[in-house]
Amino acid sequence: MGGTSAGLSAGMGPVGTLLLLGPPRWSSAEGEIPFLAERKFQLLAFLAHRADWISRQQLAELFWPDLDTASARRNLRKLLFRLRESAGLPTIEERPGAVRWAVGTDLAAFEQAIAAGKVPEALSLWRGEPWQGLGVWFTCERNRLLALWRDASLRLAAESSDTQTSLTLAGRLLEHDPLDEDAVRLLLGGPAQARPRAAAPAAPPPLPA
Repeated sequence: MGGTSAGLSAGMGPVGTLLLLGPPRWSSAEGEIPFLAERKFQLLAFLAHRADWISRQQLAELFWPDLDTASARRNLRKLLFRLRESAGLPTIEERPGAVRWAVGTDLAAFEQAIAAGKVPEALSLWRGEPWQGLGVWFTCERNRLLALWRDASLRLAAESSDTQTSLTLAGRLLEHDPLDEDAVRLLLGGPAQARPRAAAPAAPPPLPA
């Protein structure tokens, strides 16, 4: 998974960036729109993270797993209709059988910076835990990204010659996990070594109704 990195608008609508690291919101020159714990925002966040065409059937099954196919598809059509009327957001691209919302995200920019070895740039994008308030369905990806952030923070702290930088990074890690032994070692001035985290669940739970 991975969205486009910045300033790209899907279809017609304002150019902006979907911020998914920390409290989620759409940010553009026209202002900001908070992404609340509602189904339409969950769908947009999912589409933005995938940044590719996704079949309507797959979306219907994913978002309404307890409904029969016809009912789930009907709910999806209603939700897409509501989103067409959402002011201040780029429109979802639609074609027979599939939809896409290829907007720029800070999450994609974070992953691209990590992959390019630009650790300080990646960490500057991190505002907090991904997809805050958008439900437990994002648990698997959230855990994966938290592990990336943690490893990048430990790496930068270990490589930095600036004591204050190391202490700041250790403090942020401990805010997230007060029992992080490597962060405690950093805070005390000792060496830190990334330790593996518990594996994320094999499959995400269904979205809340």
